[in-house]
Amino acid sequence: MLAAVLIALATLSLVFVGHIASRAADEQAQRNEVRLLENALTDRSQLIARDQFTLARWDRSVENISLRFNSGFVRYEFFDSLWYDFGHEQAFLIDPAGILLAESRLGEASFRRKPLAAASPLMQIAKATAHKHAETGATLDAPGTLTATRVEESAVYRFAELDGVVTLLVAMPIVPDDHDVQLPAGPPVVVVSAKALDEAFVADLNAQLSFVDIRFVRETSTALGLTRLPVSTLDGTQLGSFQWVSETPGQHVWQMIVPAIVLLGSLIAVSALLIAWKISGLTQALEEREREASHLAQHDILTGLANRLQITAALDHAVAGLPARPFALVSCDLDRFKAINDSFGHGAGDEVLREVARRLEDAVGSHGLVGRLGGDEFIILVTAFCDRKKLTRLAQQILLTVPAPVPLNETSTAHFGLSLGIAIAETGDADSEVLLAAADAALYAAKARQVGSFVFAGDADTEALKAAADRGRGPMAAPDSEPGPARRGHPRPDQSSNVA
Repeated sequence: MLAAVLIALATLSLVFVGHIASRAADEQAQRNEVRLLENALTDRSQLIARDQFTLARWDRSVENISLRFNSGFVRYEFFDSLWYDFGHEQAFLIDPAGILLAESRLGEASFRRKPLAAASPLMQIAKATAHKHAETGATLDAPGTLTATRVEESAVYRFAELDGVVTLLVAMPIVPDDHDVQLPAGPPVVVVSAKALDEAFVADLNAQLSFVDIRFVRETSTALGLTRLPVSTLDGTQLGSFQWVSETPGQHVWQMIVPAIVLLGSLIAVSALLIAWKISGLTQALEEREREASHLAQHDILTGLANRLQITAALDHAVAGLPARPFALVSCDLDRFKAINDSFGHGAGDEVLREVARRLEDAVGSHGLVGRLGGDEFIILVTAFCDRKKLTRLAQQILLTVPAPVPLNETSTAHFGLSLGIAIAETGDADSEVLLAAADAALYAAKARQVGSFVFAGDADTEALKAAADRGRGPMAAPDSEPGPARRGHPRPDQSSNVA
């Protein structure tokens, strides 16, 4: 009777532990998957905003939209770039008075002006964008301060129902970049891009998530075993939800508990130790999954390099260590990369970016951190040294090994170049944004000097070479010209391609 009581108590205890552990494991897996989906949606919104940024922060856009409305410019340069270069299916221009100036759907532009209702999602996001610009515009509009790393500070993201379809809306104000023109008094004109949450959008998101049976539905299913992420408007109105079949690591717990219960009569002590060991293994598996989720949040999906979030944190940490631990920042940009995408397709461009990432890591080694900012732009944070002689050797090594031709198949080889801009941080008054801008300016100077060269920020000819590059660069450059790195207000036709 005592043995039976002990077995019964132990069995009940194990059943209870199994229930708690399996439920906790399943809930943790669901939380991780929800966070991954939220990050993927945020990344997609920021990608659309970066596409808009190349056109919205541009003196020519201000001249031809805000100051005088030029329908030819809007059709052939503004809307065509959003559709053909970046794949924005719907785009709208809304003036400060709430008038829809123009819209584009699948590349077809319409200029039928009409006032927007106050409850219209387009009107609401335009007002929110104007309000955000009024709060932060004075700081962000200062010449040389707004770079691609701060696009998110100008953009506004919303989910809304547009023409009966749940849509992701991304808006940005149209403002000058080089301040050769001035905005009219009052709020700016706003560009809004719309992306429907259709099957193609969900499939594109799931390419980096690999969730089971993920879909977006208007009517939330009551079926058990589904994990959901609701999508709502700003006022809390639920538009639908993403739902998918979540992983259930808790099932493994029961696969361990049941055999233990069967053997408990003769091996109570041994079984208890076995269960403790197995549960420890499950905990380690959950921790490993947590580490994988953290890795995805810190690394570029396409190349495996550090992403913008990790580079920003590392750069801020390095700046905090000045002047005791000086360092250098190297801005890298591929030359003739657009020709690879145009000639061989974006799959070949992805392969080239992955090979460039591998070669950069081999060249830099333990001397620093290599990251990808997006498109064909890379950044290197060199922390092992900062003297010009060693940096020159490193730059020469990179230019010698990285731009080597990349075989694509048995008959095709990708040829490209590489230019470098180097900024050295030695004093305690250095700033992350200033260093990024200095490396960027040196990169422009390197491109103006010749393809496949490097320039140190602050050299005597840096500003002159940068000015020459600025004069030769523009969104309407000839097709065979070599575009510079993506920068404030200058669209890059190939920039949104090959973005993880």
